[in-house]
Amino acid sequence: MSDAAPPTEGSEQGTALLPPGVLLPVNLLTRLFAWWGLANNMTDTLLAAVKRIVSMTDTRTSLIQVVFYGLGYGLLAFPAAILIKKFSYKSGVLLGLGMYKP
Repeated sequence: MSDAAPPTEGSEQGTALLPPGVLLPVNLLTRLFAWWGLANNMTDTLLAAVKRIVSMTDTRTSLIQVVFYGLGYGLLAFPAAILIKKFSYKSGVLLGLGMYKP
């Protein structure tokens, strides 16, 4: 038999991972980013189809990817960080959603 006491409300074992009332927004945000990532990943697939249809060279398709990812992750990350620091992460998510056109 164990002599350990059952967890009390303030103990480490009794605390929840997320505070009450936050589970739904976290769930929605996680799903949103999953769909956002899926749409972003489709860029490579669609680019291959457009390359074949429009008869683009490998150089031009590579340039499209460099501009897409270079601007998105390289150049726009700094203004996004400033925006998030000044306002909140919510404003960053909303601005990103507003700017994203799959």
